[in-house]
Amino acid sequence: MGEGYLCPAFNPETYHCRIYEVRPLDCQIYPFVVMWNSGHTNILLGWDAKCPFLLHQSASQEMAPLGLPLDSKNMALPEEIIRMAQQVAALLESEQVISLLTDHPQFVTRFQEDVVSIQSLLILTETMMRASYLPK
Repeated sequence: MGEGYLCPAFNPETYHCRIYEVRPLDCQIYPFVVMWNSGHTNILLGWDAKCPFLLHQSASQEMAPLGLPLDSKNMALPEEIIRMAQQVAALLESEQVISLLTDHPQFVTRFQEDVVSIQSLLILTETMMRASYLPK
């Protein structure tokens, strides 16, 4: 829809997910995104800047730096989002999830300029590099 995608599991009439209880990991952590950095040397946890909640939250709390338009390049994230990111990062770097991600390396996407980088996932990066799962 517009710049984004309409998930086939999303019911636009009810605004609910049809498979919510069994949704995949990327849906569970959205609007967080796991991606390679632009140099393909580090895996990052980021926030999808197209997420309407983030834009609304930042605009309503006047979190953009003074005098700059609100966009993904100069957006300050609310403290609550930073805390959530730390929890998601801990989950993603848990032994069980790292094992899952090494079995499904496509979960880590290519670098996306419209994603606000929050933090590096060093354990996941080291594991994926050792397993030679470099992006193409």
